Amino acid sequence: DLHLSIRRQRQMCIRDRIAALLIHAAKIDEHYTDIEKKIINKALMDLMNITSDQAEDLMVLAQVAKSIA
Repeated sequence: DLHLSIRRQRQMCIRDRIAALLIHAAKIDEHYTDIEKKIINKALMDLMNITSDQAEDLMVLAQVAKSIA
C-alpha cells in the first residue's frame, strides 16, 4: 500500500533526524558524563535498532568528524 510506504519512509526520516541530533550533541560537548553517554548510546540503539557496539562506533565517528572539522 502506497500510504503505508510513505508513512514508513517518514518515520525512518524522523528517526534518522533524532539520531543525528543525538550524535551532534555528543560531538559538541566533550564534557559529557559517562551516564549521559550511556543514555545517548541507549537512545541510538533503540532508535536505530542497532547493537551497543554499533552505537559506540557512531559516537567514535562523531568524535573523529569533530576533530577534523
